Amino acid sequence: MAGGWPTGFNERYGVQDQQVFTALDSMLTLMQRLHGLSRADAVALASIAVDMRVTQIVNQSVGAHAVLRDDAVCWPDADSVGVRR
Repeated sequence: MAGGWPTGFNERYGVQDQQVFTALDSMLTLMQRLHGLSRADAVALASIAVDMRVTQIVNQSVGAHAVLRDDAVCWPDADSVGVRR
């Protein structure tokens, strides 16, 4: 990971699909590790919470970042789950 974000870079212009796949795959793995998610749950959450960004197309290098905002995932407090007030 570069700069804390999962990334994908390639020196050949026009190969964006591979960079996006690499960055997204790294993000899914990170989500699994940080939040204890299964791969299927990470994919489901990423489909609504992860932004894909093309980060460089200058000098014929192509890159992509997968971005998950810090406040995108908020788990309920274990003590408050199922408790009626």
